Amino acid sequence: MRRRRSSLYALVLALLVALGLCVPVTAASATINYCGSGYAFQQQVVKPLGTLTLYYSSATGKNCATLVSTSTAYGTAHPMYVSLMTTSATVCDPVGAPLCGAFGTYRYYAGPVYLSAPGVCVRAYAAYRWPDINGPETDLDTGYGHCN
Repeated sequence: MRRRRSSLYALVLALLVALGLCVPVTAASATINYCGSGYAFQQQVVKPLGTLTLYYSSATGKNCATLVSTSTAYGTAHPMYVSLMTTSATVCDPVGAPLCGAFGTYRYYAGPVYLSAPGVCVRAYAAYRWPDINGPETDLDTGYGHCN
């Protein structure tokens, strides 16, 4: 009986994957810290097709954020945006400060973006459209915090 149930679960899972209803996250998208060494994990916001991650380096006082595609979006080019800002109205904008924001069409991830803000509250914000620029926008937001 137990063997039959395991086979049934495996069959259902295979069917869900084949239909695109259940897609495992790739190891590459789940484990890589694109900010580099010395950046400690602070917060993560997960949506169906993307993950916004915020890091902080106590050695440099810099924050770092990335938006990584997950699931069926991983490896497929689509519009993505990631930025950092502080409560003191310092906004990292891809036009005004290219090191603080990234906007474009990416296959794997947007960023990393950096903002030097020791002792100041920081907010990471990201968005993506799927499957292309005409698709609905999904927002990811850490809210203000991490006042290191």
